[in-house]
Amino acid sequence: MSTRFEVGRATPFAERWLRVGAWSGFTLCGLAGVLLGTTASAALAVVVGRPWWLAPVLAAAMAVGFVTVAAVDGFVAGRTRLVCFHDEAGALLVAVAALVFTTQPVPASLDVAAPGLALFLACGRVGCLVAGCCHGLPAAHGITYGSGHADEGLAPELVGVRLLPVAGLEAGALVAVAAVTAGVALSSAAPGTALVVLLVAQVAVRFGLETARGDDRRVRAGLSEAQWTACAVTGGLLVAGAVGWDAVPLPLVGVVAVVLAAAAVLLATSSVPPLRAPGHVRELARVVHGAEAAQGQLVVATTTRGVRMSATSRAVGDHLVRHYAFSRSHRPLARDELAALERVMRGLGPRAQVTARHTSAAGVHHVVLATSGLATSGPGPS
Repeated sequence: MSTRFEVGRATPFAERWLRVGAWSGFTLCGLAGVLLGTTASAALAVVVGRPWWLAPVLAAAMAVGFVTVAAVDGFVAGRTRLVCFHDEAGALLVAVAALVFTTQPVPASLDVAAPGLALFLACGRVGCLVAGCCHGLPAAHGITYGSGHADEGLAPELVGVRLLPVAGLEAGALVAVAAVTAGVALSSAAPGTALVVLLVAQVAVRFGLETARGDDRRVRAGLSEAQWTACAVTGGLLVAGAVGWDAVPLPLVGVVAVVLAAAAVLLATSSVPPLRAPGHVRELARVVHGAEAAQGQLVVATTTRGVRMSATSRAVGDHLVRHYAFSRSHRPLARDELAALERVMRGLGPRAQVTARHTSAAGVHHVVLATSGLATSGPGPS
């Protein structure tokens, strides 16, 4: 049985901006972020009475820190690897060293840099959205990627699949954070407050969006590397505020810490994340694509997570009807697990509505989805 992976059409802008000549879309977005962030911070520096050259000096220092940490990460991992929190920490450390060298006040100067850093990170996340490297889980609504992205590293099973644009959502949040931190820097808040607000907002946004990520990343005890880092940063800020750093808004940080702790406990104890793990989603995608290629024949598989799944896909009039069935031998699938599987199924195939669902006495859960207009299930770009 041959498997066809292109189940939908790629979103045009993503395919078009994958590369512009020798430049990747990700690189172009990064360069745009440097220009935009430096300009914004320079303007802010002038307004608050700081030297205009502070912004380009900090931008250069942060670039050195960013590239150095990225190179070390890549050397250790044996491949090119950009980890936002790692690289950002390196950028801030080198920026602090540059401020000490130029005898500029560290907290107040980093407040000037905070909005520019947020804008740079936002542009970087747009680059991730274009490249497809930090994509989300399959969803009823989202962005799709073409074969060019598969050549750049996207899993072939996800070509043409609607994926939640988590990088785009984070970019939007970071633009809002840039505006907030600029306002804080212009206020009479204690030096360093704008930087703290940036860090608190960033870790909160990243922690939440990590639960919707569909790309491979390291996970321990139910939390991703970025989520553990978010918890550590929040804890560090709580300690800093408790020992007297007046730039830390303790009520805000305390609320974020409580929310993250509760979310961490839920993630660590939930049985849903393993079913939404990137590798498992790709297994489910292979079954869905196999059913589409089989044209009405039943396709059956058991995943590495112990989920037994059967799938059929057939045309009924001008509708495409897909029937999925799920079960697990050693332990029945819980309601939240079935809901998670159903959401993944809706994202993997053509846009469809659930027309029927039923759980048999034997514990087999059936879901029927129908798509009107067979043209929506045509092949993706070659």
